[in-house]
Amino acid sequence: MMWSRAIVTRVNMNVLAVSYLNDRRTSDRSMSKANMEIFPLKTYTKDNFDWRLELKAGDKVDYSPVANVWKLTPVVQVRPIEEDGQTIYMLGLNTIDPESLEWVPSTSVNVQPARTFSTE
Repeated sequence: MMWSRAIVTRVNMNVLAVSYLNDRRTSDRSMSKANMEIFPLKTYTKDNFDWRLELKAGDKVDYSPVANVWKLTPVVQVRPIEEDGQTIYMLGLNTIDPESLEWVPSTSVNVQPARTFSTE
């Protein structure tokens, strides 16, 4: 699990619909107003979320291309894309094949600060 910033898009009785900022709409979800994962803006995301939006070519991150397998991975390219009216920062990561990049949103739970999980 990872903390992210979200906007409340709809309230129905005791259910909130949230849209995660700087992430694909497929991550959006509904939850109870009483959900213990809801906190005031920037309570848990101040440093980590900003770090993700500031990643650049040459930075290194821990990346998990396969569940529970973490590798220290260089960011080769950062490409902003517009999707549903917001900017998503896609990271071009050099994973296995140096000739091709794997594109992952910078807000993906599979991307973490360097040496958080990797042992390299």
